[in-house]
Amino acid sequence: MSMLVSRRSFVAAATTLALPYVWVKRAEAWADYVHQPWRQFPFTCIGRVYLDWNMPKSRCGTGVMIKNRIVLTCAHLCYSDVPGLRGRYPPSGAFEPAANTTGSMKKFQVQTAFVPPVWFEEANKSRSDRDYRKMVANDWALLVLYESPNVGFLGLDSIGDNYPKSVSHAGYPGIGRGNMWYHEVDIKVEGDLLISQGMEHGIYSGMSGSPFFYAYKKDDYHVCGIHSRGGDNSSEHARVTDELASKARELTKEYP
Repeated sequence: MSMLVSRRSFVAAATTLALPYVWVKRAEAWADYVHQPWRQFPFTCIGRVYLDWNMPKSRCGTGVMIKNRIVLTCAHLCYSDVPGLRGRYPPSGAFEPAANTTGSMKKFQVQTAFVPPVWFEEANKSRSDRDYRKMVANDWALLVLYESPNVGFLGLDSIGDNYPKSVSHAGYPGIGRGNMWYHEVDIKVEGDLLISQGMEHGIYSGMSGSPFFYAYKKDDYHVCGIHSRGGDNSSEHARVTDELASKARELTKEYP
């Protein structure tokens, strides 16, 4: 689903008006340009997160700018099961806003990262001993970039009563698997979890860290959660909590 006029209707209008061929082609080009959510705010703030564990393939997910230099993504992208690396942060990482292959921006390198200690504590337990609800609720990470991409950012909303029934959900599939996807999803709050309902569009590789967000007012969008994982339940996600919002403010002061 898209908030924008469809490319087909845009081009059809130009053709129906019997405009000269050159103008029809220009209409097609313009439609290709405008019918791309990632070219417009707030979608410019969403991009791919790459975390490199010096393995043949780096981990790839989705992230969203929440301050000039701070990206919100999920904790499990920052975790390694590789012997000798278990529980450590990746040696390098990057964020690529507006990462569509037809017009990607450059990648912005990660300077440092923060993951809730409780998430690492649970992740380091055996699978049978893990508290998956606790893992999902704390499956968030804040990445600090060396420089700001200057694409804007989304606010954080930790007050569950504020959330509308339906929110936007956008992100990127895995590397080489296509461009941005975007859907409207029904949600509800259960304590420190965000529960998505009716995600008929399915679960994609690269979805980890993709934001659930809504328009608080014109040109002011708030993130209320990010796509997480927990056991086999793909409908449970990390909600924006007071702890997350507080840590984001702390990092903003430290890395303005």
